[in-house]
Amino acid sequence: MEDSIDLRPYISALLRYWWAIVAFATLGAMLAIVYYLSRNEYHATAWLAISEPSQTLQFDDRIESTDEVDLMLEAYPQLAFTDEVLTGMLPELSQQTDGRINDLITLRSYLYADRGDAPRLIRLTARADDPELAAFIANLWAESMSEAVDTLYRNPGGQIEFSRRR
Repeated sequence: MEDSIDLRPYISALLRYWWAIVAFATLGAMLAIVYYLSRNEYHATAWLAISEPSQTLQFDDRIESTDEVDLMLEAYPQLAFTDEVLTGMLPELSQQTDGRINDLITLRSYLYADRGDAPRLIRLTARADDPELAAFIANLWAESMSEAVDTLYRNPGGQIEFSRRR
C-alpha cells in the first residue's frame, strides 16, 4: 500500500500568510543594509613603483632578450602575499594591535594587492577598523615588499664577489 502526501494544507498556509513571509524578508534585507552601512572599515593604499632592472646581461648578440621584466611585473601581486614578505611584518603588527594580528592567515584577511593602471605600479591596500592602523599596515607592507623585491631581483644573494684562480 502506497501512502500519498497531501500538499494542499501547506500550500494554503503559504497563500494565507504570504504577507508575513514578504514582511520578514523585507525586514531581513533592511537589517542587512543597515548593518553593512554602519560598519566602520577604513582602507589605506600604498603604491609601490617598480623601476627598470639596474643590470641586464647579454652574453651573445645572437640571443635576443625576452620580456622577462614584464613577466616579473605580473608576479609582484602574488609575491606580496608570500610568507617571506608577510612574516617580517608580524612582530610589529602583533605589538601594534595588542595581539589581534599575530598569524599569517589573519594578516592576509586584512590585505589586498593588484597592479595599478600603469604597468610598473603595484597597489597594496590594507583594511582595518581604525584609519591609522590601516595606514600603518599598508606602509609596513610596502616597506616589506620593497625589501623583498630588492633582495630577489636587484641583488640576489648579497654582494657579488669575484676571485681569481691561481
